[in-house]
Amino acid sequence: MILSPSTDYRYALKKGMFGTDVAALQINFQDLVVDGEFGEETEFEVSEFQRKHKLENDGIAGSVTFQKLVIQRSHKAVEAYPELPRGFLKSIAQGESNFIPGAASRHPSDSGWDIGAYQLSSGKTAGSQEFYALAYNIRVSALEAAREAKEFAETLANPVPSRYLDDLADGDKDKFKIQMTVLSHNWPDAAEDIPRYGVIYEYDIGKDDEPQEWIIKATNGRLSTPRQWVGSYVERNTVYIKWD
Repeated sequence: MILSPSTDYRYALKKGMFGTDVAALQINFQDLVVDGEFGEETEFEVSEFQRKHKLENDGIAGSVTFQKLVIQRSHKAVEAYPELPRGFLKSIAQGESNFIPGAASRHPSDSGWDIGAYQLSSGKTAGSQEFYALAYNIRVSALEAAREAKEFAETLANPVPSRYLDDLADGDKDKFKIQMTVLSHNWPDAAEDIPRYGVIYEYDIGKDDEPQEWIIKATNGRLSTPRQWVGSYVERNTVYIKWD
C-alpha cells in the first residue's frame, strides 16, 4: 500500500471506499490491516469506536468521528507535556487539518507537503512509506507536535528585546509565547523572529508589510502581507486554547 498523500479531500469515509485517506484512518486502529480498503473490518472498528464514545453509530468516519478519534489518540501527548496549555494540541489539529487523520496540503511557498492530523511537515523527505505511516499515526504525531511546541516555548523563555513583548504585561507575555509555538510548525523562522525581533524578517524589516503573491493566492485575496498572514494564522489556530 502506497501511503503518499492525495490532493482529493473526502470528509466522510465509509464502506466501499479506497485510498490513502482510508489507510490513514486504519493506522489508528490497532487490529486493522492497513490496506487502504474500507471493508467490513474497518466499518466494525469505526462503529465500535462510535459506540464507545456515544457518537452516532453508523460506521461512517465523518467529521465528528474524526475529531473524537484525534482527541482520544492524543491523550498520551497531553499527559506527557502537561506544561502546554489545555487544548493546545486540539487547537493545532483543528487549524492544520480539521481533525482529518490523513489530511495533506502543499506548502504554499514551496514544494513540500504537510500531512497527517497534526500536519507534520515532510519537506524534501516526502516519499517514504515509513514517513507517511509516522505522520498518519495520531499518537506519534501528537507527541511530536507537543515535543516541538515545548522545545520552542523554552527557547522563548528569555527572548532578546522585542517591540511586541516589551509592551505586554507578564501574563500576556506567557500567552503570547505559547501562541507563537503554533507557528513553530509551519514557519519556524517567522515564529522565532516575531517574539524576538518584533518582525518576521530579521534582515529586511520592511518586507513584513509588503504583499506576497503566495499569501494572496493562498487566501484568495483576503490577506496579502506576511504580518497579516501571521496574525490570521495564530488567531485560527488558538481557538481551543484555554487560559484558566
